[in-house]
Amino acid sequence: MKLVFDRTELNSAMQLLQSVAMTKSSLPILANVLIDVEDDVAVLTATDLQVSVRLRVDAHVEESGSATLPAAKLAAFVRELPDDHVRIEKLDGRQIAVQCGKVVAKLPGIAADEFPRIDTADRFDFTVKAGDLQELIRCTKFAVASEETRYVLNAVYFQAFDDRLCSVATDSMRLAVKSVDVEGLGGWGEAASADSSADGEAEQEEAEENGNGPVEEAEPEAEENGGEEAEQEAEEEEQAEPEAAPAGEQPKWSALLPTKAADELLRAFEPDDELRVGTAQRENSPSAQIVFDSGGKTLISRLQDGNYVEYRELIPKNNSIRMEVNRGSLMNAIRRISQFSDRSTLRLTLSVKEDHLALSSISASGQAEEEINAASTEPLDIDFKHTFLADALEAARSEVIYVDFKDHNSAAVVRESDADDYLCVVMPLMK
Repeated sequence: MKLVFDRTELNSAMQLLQSVAMTKSSLPILANVLIDVEDDVAVLTATDLQVSVRLRVDAHVEESGSATLPAAKLAAFVRELPDDHVRIEKLDGRQIAVQCGKVVAKLPGIAADEFPRIDTADRFDFTVKAGDLQELIRCTKFAVASEETRYVLNAVYFQAFDDRLCSVATDSMRLAVKSVDVEGLGGWGEAASADSSADGEAEQEEAEENGNGPVEEAEPEAEENGGEEAEQEAEEEEQAEPEAAPAGEQPKWSALLPTKAADELLRAFEPDDELRVGTAQRENSPSAQIVFDSGGKTLISRLQDGNYVEYRELIPKNNSIRMEVNRGSLMNAIRRISQFSDRSTLRLTLSVKEDHLALSSISASGQAEEEINAASTEPLDIDFKHTFLADALEAARSEVIYVDFKDHNSAAVVRESDADDYLCVVMPLMK
């Protein structure tokens, strides 16, 4: 195998691939990047068996073949090379020579046939702009659970409807929901992916038994008598839920995307890239895979197994106190006042008044408070983890946001004032 790359293109590819390859693994081959030749084009692949990235990189092919090299070492070496052509040549045995001008290095390789097989999509279900998927991830990933005991929550949950994509994430203390309008999602069958139907009720019941549910009042009350009360409840639900959480509408496709795959999707693609999205079934594995393909780049990830919680039931529907505030002013105030929050609780107190908002924190390091302009229908004092509130505001886009409250012990809902495609439910800290 003899290939000649442009150093800039090879460097760009390797910086992405090294983040996928595993430096610490019982399988040494997973620390390597596979370089192969397909149709006179170099194809570079890295995988950790959960997430895989394949890149088609322009190269002058002098001799076909394949080889694997240590991903981290190659990436570090190429990054420091001068802007010139880089020649990669497979020598006798498993030695791989990398040359750029007068700089020459020899790296130990592993036989290419030991590299894991990377399956491609069985079919592609729809096409979407990478920027739309990245926006869905950006607005919800911060709420993904980090505890491995509830693995089904260690992922971003995606749903696809006729003309809309939706993402959801929750760690039981907050819930983020975002949707984007996308043309051309209709006309395809369901994908082999994680399903979130009414079966998610079992997970929700478990959350409530353990005291982990994000919103106690979100549990729906059983209305045996129906009639006007049922109609009123339906009207309240319709008013409370944004397009991101359509009541009664079943998705045509759903998937639980692990956080590492979500991070790689943010890194791998440009916002204007057109992505074909499909699924694949791995050999000797019950887990399905999702495939994002732009032509030159392919991201493949194992889907998280399990049924997601019925998140619509976690959105409060009777928060009657509404505060309207400038998002930037509130974010800046949180950054300042949170400097004095207790490090163990991160407590931030909001004193909501009808014509202003007061923020305060106190700890062994001191105390601070600040007033900003705001308007509220009723006064209220409530405490939050300042990081939870800041994350919810960071994901919003509106200059002005609404925060809807019920009381000091119930979840608040952050919404945008000029759009209904984003919300974040945040549990308060108990007094």
